[in-house]
Amino acid sequence: MTRAGLLRHAFAVLVFLLMIGSGVDLLLHRAPGMGVPFVIAGVAGAAGSAATMLGRPRAARFGMLAGAAAATGAGWALAPDGWERGFVTGVGAVLGGLLAIFAVLSTPQPPAGRPRRPTGGSPHGPTGSQPHGPTGDPPHEPPGSPPHEPPGSPPHEPPGGSPHEPTRSG
Repeated sequence: MTRAGLLRHAFAVLVFLLMIGSGVDLLLHRAPGMGVPFVIAGVAGAAGSAATMLGRPRAARFGMLAGAAAATGAGWALAPDGWERGFVTGVGAVLGGLLAIFAVLSTPQPPAGRPRRPTGGSPHGPTGSQPHGPTGDPPHEPPGSPPHEPPGSPPHEPPGGSPHEPTRSG
């Protein structure tokens, strides 16, 4: 990570620590519906920023997204009855949404050259030389025909040995 990136994430840790302080103050003033989401989002954001600085972006992203969901759920679950319920629920949702946006934008993406998982295609070309059809499905084989062998695989041997070896009787 570059020096500028470290500085930005260190500043983010400071902001998230201030969020934790605000949440604790809200808890001390008997406002758990707003205090708990602030504490959850602050802890998840500070830990995620620290993990990103330490070179663990996937763990950071997962932790911050989980914290965003928890902050939103806590705001909804702890909101008081009455006219302020919508406001407190909205505060939790905004905190969770902002933390989720920060998690996605602040953690680096995996390299573009490395595929995430196989797509079913073949490196041999777009058509013709693929072991599967263009949709990734195996080609249709008539009943009773031998199974399709991918290129480079050993030939299919029938039960009882190779057709090229003499059989032993006895």
